[in-house]
Amino acid sequence: MTKIGALVVTFNRPEKLVNTLQSLQTQTTAIESILVIDNHSSDNIAKENKINCDSFSNVEYKYLSANLGGAGGFAEGLKVLQTLSLDYVLVSDDDVVYSSDYVRLLLAQVEETTGTVVLTGTVKNKTDGSIELLHRRRLVSEKPFIKQESVHRDDYAKDFQYDVFSFIGVMIPMAVINTIGVPRADFFIWFDDTEYSLRIKRHYTIRNVSAAVIYHDDSLNSTHSGTWKNYYGFRNELTVEYETQRRHSLVFTLAYFFKNFLAILRSHYQNKLYVSGCLYNGTVDAYLNRLGLSPKYKP
Repeated sequence: MTKIGALVVTFNRPEKLVNTLQSLQTQTTAIESILVIDNHSSDNIAKENKINCDSFSNVEYKYLSANLGGAGGFAEGLKVLQTLSLDYVLVSDDDVVYSSDYVRLLLAQVEETTGTVVLTGTVKNKTDGSIELLHRRRLVSEKPFIKQESVHRDDYAKDFQYDVFSFIGVMIPMAVINTIGVPRADFFIWFDDTEYSLRIKRHYTIRNVSAAVIYHDDSLNSTHSGTWKNYYGFRNELTVEYETQRRHSLVFTLAYFFKNFLAILRSHYQNKLYVSGCLYNGTVDAYLNRLGLSPKYKP
């Protein structure tokens, strides 16, 4: 029998975590083991998370002594699950609700596919049911810089192959994890899923099963204010560019900086000066290979 494990990374969202766990518990195809990585939630919330996890029969709870960011949480969790006898691992944040037949539909695709494949489902917003297109993307080009675009809405009428996922409802064969390793913990947050997707893409196929739906419990309200997270987006993106282009020169770095600086000037950001500072510091730190948690940009 195929053994499925699930990984959920959480931080200070106990109500959403319970919703995610309940949706995993009610899958029509049983999940062998569920691991919750608590990314150093505050004390009271951590206690609540532990009590909630203990109320489920097959949920293991692991509290981290420091916030490792989403990237570190996913890396830590997959390392733990590698020690179990699992065939697949289902990966997500704590703000999702799986449809009850999610795992069954993905496994049905495995039976119809030749070779090893990483599978995902369709991400829909929990509030209005619209497809959140940004979570499934294709590479338009890789030179001179990586360019991605969301899979078109019309493509969801059937299953499709694509290149880059976010960590929302991704079912990864353990054989793939054992071969390519875990996500880069030194990214802390942002672009870790893109880097991992590109690593997978070099050897395996990524396929979306459009009938399998996962609901994202996220706000529809858009904001035009940059945050500390933008620093990690710029730093980690440039780090991936270095690896993809096999170029780590000052000229290439400056080209990346000015391309994004012009984009910021043309953007709707309300705090362009702050975002420009994130770009500058992220570019410098990527060039100097200063990764991990920045002392200047913290949660």
